[in-house]
Amino acid sequence: MENVDFRRDLDEALAKLESHLETPVVPGELATWFDNVCVAFAAVKEPLQQHIQLEHPPVYKQIKRDADNLYTRVEQLQQEDLALLDEYERLNRCSEQICKLAPQAEPNEARFDEHRRTAVTEGLAFVLRVRMQERAVETWLQESLMRDNGESGGG
Repeated sequence: MENVDFRRDLDEALAKLESHLETPVVPGELATWFDNVCVAFAAVKEPLQQHIQLEHPPVYKQIKRDADNLYTRVEQLQQEDLALLDEYERLNRCSEQICKLAPQAEPNEARFDEHRRTAVTEGLAFVLRVRMQERAVETWLQESLMRDNGESGGG
C-alpha cells in the first residue's frame, strides 16, 4: 500500500508546516522561526511530488475508465497538480531567500514582519490548496465509481 504511505507522509509534512506557520514568533527568535518554516516547507517537496506523480495518474485513469464523461474534471485535476508543483517551487524559492536574510533581522525584527506575514498567509493558503486538491481527487473518484453513465444493466 505505497499510496497510503504517500498520503500519510504528505499529510504529516503539511501538518508540520502548518504548525510552524501558526506558531507565533518569540522576540529574538525570528531567524529560528524562519529556519523552522523553511525546513518544514522543504520536507513537503518529496511527498507532494510522489503523491502527484505516482498516485494521481492511476486514479485519473480509473476515473476516466469508470466515467469517461468526467474527462474534463480529470483535466482540471491534472492542471491543478501541475499548478501545485509550480506554486511549491515558487514558495520554496521565496522561503529560501528569506531564510538567508532572516539572521540579519536582529535586533530590528519588525522590518521582517511583512515577510513573516506573507510567509504565513501564502504558506497556509498552499497547505489548504493541497488539501482541497486531495479532497477533489477523492470526490471525483467516488463519483466515477457511483455514477450512472447511462448504461443499461439489462432487463
